[in-house]
Formats: sequence, C-alpha cells, structure tokens
Amino acid sequence: MRRILIFDIPNIGFARWAKKRLELLGYRVIETPYKYDIAIALYAERLGAIVVTSDKRFPYRKKIVLPQKFVTNSGVIGKPKYEKLYTILMTELSKV
Repeated sequence: MRRILIFDIPNIGFARWAKKRLELLGYRVIETPYKYDIAIALYAERLGAIVVTSDKRFPYRKKIVLPQKFVTNSGVIGKPKYEKLYTILMTELSKV
C-alpha cells in the first residue's frame, strides 16, 4: 500500500516540484482539494494520510511541518530552496 501525502495550499509549488521524486519512492502525492485546515484534516483522516503543512498549529496529529523562512549562514532571513525542503521532508518521513 502506498503512503499518502497531502500538501496544503502554501506548499503546492513544492508538491508539484517533488511529485515525481516522491512517487518513485512509493508515495502518493495529493494537492489539497480544500481551503480550510479542518476540512483538510478530516480529508486526511479519512484517507489515513500524512499532511505536509507550514503551520505548526495544524489540527491533525500525523503532520510534517516545513519551514517557510529560515536564517542563512550570513544571518539573513530567506525562503528555503526546494532541495532543502525536500531534505527536511525525507528526514521527517523516515521518523514516521
């Protein structure tokens, strides 16, 4: 059985970038069909999926929180590259 990952709205671009890579690893990638967190959580629970979100307060226990901003080595706040988000995602998926 393939594990299902549901990406919320702020992570849709990353989901599209990582979709082929994740499918080759045996994951099913779904871009959320819903707008509100509670609807996404209910949908994920029905499917038994893991939600990939950027909100640490997301109302679901099986979630992976990806950072939207981080501090670089030079001390500047920036947006992480997709490769860095992919590394974080793979690390968190190995723990689940």
